[in-house]
Amino acid sequence: MERLMKQLSIIVLFALSPLLAIGEAPREVVLGNMENIGMVIDVPDARFYDGVKLQVWEYYSTGQNQTFYLDFLDNDTVIIEAEFLKEKAFDVTDGVIQNNQPVQLWYVHPQSNIQKWKLDYVDEYFVFRSCLDNNYVLAVESPVQNGSKVVIQRFTGEMNQKWVIMPYKDERYKALFDEYKALHDKARK
Repeated sequence: MERLMKQLSIIVLFALSPLLAIGEAPREVVLGNMENIGMVIDVPDARFYDGVKLQVWEYYSTGQNQTFYLDFLDNDTVIIEAEFLKEKAFDVTDGVIQNNQPVQLWYVHPQSNIQKWKLDYVDEYFVFRSCLDNNYVLAVESPVQNGSKVVIQRFTGEMNQKWVIMPYKDERYKALFDEYKALHDKARK
């Protein structure tokens, strides 16, 4: 299982790494969690309003509530916006840094560190570090399953804190993500 996960992550990262290196990283993306690759960040019931808490849900390829836009402010700092409604971004609820603090959608405030994330590459996966405190990262409450909340946690290197970034608008990557998920599901049985 671990070997399969590593092989699959290398395929995805091989496809993305050159794009990240030359500043042409994909903008429209699906964010899959590495504890359970079939689970992606999701806006519950497509409710794009201020204060809605983000969750993970099983990936489905037509979900506008599962696609996001990476707005790069520099080489490694991003604001993660709802692709459907780019005026809403991932926001640390109330700007409070503590374990399991929920991440919500909120109107974009690009000058605020509450909505800025440092994109880091750790152990062949991506980590989103909060610009409020880089010891805290985007994570999912464990066990990762439908409805698990997206939160921030002190970085420990656990799989629920690591992400795969899949370009959404490119059919090749959508097919790769579907294959990646199917292989992962098969390995878990």
